[in-house]
Amino acid sequence: MKIKSLWLATFFCVAFAQFVFAQTEEKFDFYTRGVYRAGVPRPQTILRYDVGDFHTTYAQMERVIEAIAKAAPDRVRVFDIGETNEHRMQHIVAISAPENIARLDEIKANNARLTDSRTTNASQANSIIQNNPVISWMAYTI
Repeated sequence: MKIKSLWLATFFCVAFAQFVFAQTEEKFDFYTRGVYRAGVPRPQTILRYDVGDFHTTYAQMERVIEAIAKAAPDRVRVFDIGETNEHRMQHIVAISAPENIARLDEIKANNARLTDSRTTNASQANSIIQNNPVISWMAYTI
């Protein structure tokens, strides 16, 4: 009985092995999806490898963010918000249209007004919601 089970297991391994090797790794390429600013460096040019091929350290990611922010100051703003428990500077990176970056303080103040219904009535809140851009918070870690 054990030999029959072994032969059956071997048969399935050999029969389905082709499907394991048939898979191809297709890399997603953002740059085929539209026009990008020529002066803004691609992460690959700073890291010297494609994003996702290797682990990117905190320091490497900082270099990428700083280079992109320097190349597109009208669209990217970097704020230091404190240190991690490993004494690394923590950042918030704001990325938006130039008109939103130009009025970032106003957008932040309006969002803060939405948090307190004692000082902002429903009409004011609806006006802020209609006029403020959507804000997405994305925090990544390992």
